Amino acid sequence: MKEQTNDMKRWIALATLILIAISVMGTNVLTNPASATVDVQARQKAAAVMNLVDQSLGYYANATGSAYVERAGLPSNPPAVNMSSLANATAQTIVSQADYQIAEGLADKALVTFMRTAPLTASNNDPQTILSALSGLIAFKTAVDNSAPYNVVEDIMLSPIDRDMEKAFQTS
Repeated sequence: MKEQTNDMKRWIALATLILIAISVMGTNVLTNPASATVDVQARQKAAAVMNLVDQSLGYYANATGSAYVERAGLPSNPPAVNMSSLANATAQTIVSQADYQIAEGLADKALVTFMRTAPLTASNNDPQTILSALSGLIAFKTAVDNSAPYNVVEDIMLSPIDRDMEKAFQTS
């Protein structure tokens, strides 16, 4: 438990550094002729992050014995996730340790990829939206690491991550 707390503190510190980089870079990106290339790279990496989250969710479904539903079959307006309720969520039984470890690794990779992607966003993107997407990815990773119920993990993917990734990396 203490190790997870230290990991969370490390992610929060890294997120803070990313936000500082975004605020410093933001004013210079629009005056740079390469900004269009940066936007394309950011959108491609954002798509890669979402792909990693989707894969992680699929493996997590297998790990917990839950039914994975393709994104197209999920509700377009998912319920808002109460992040504070994650601490009280009962751990779900893991039926496949191998799938669980893959889900954890993919969730971690999605978060790391996002951390590398966030500084590529153009200055017209709202840093608060980027922070919200980052917060969702941290919550997703934490929920997977803590074996939260599958439906909670799925709701995190749909609400803060999907919604805010779309806003943060929309085309200009």
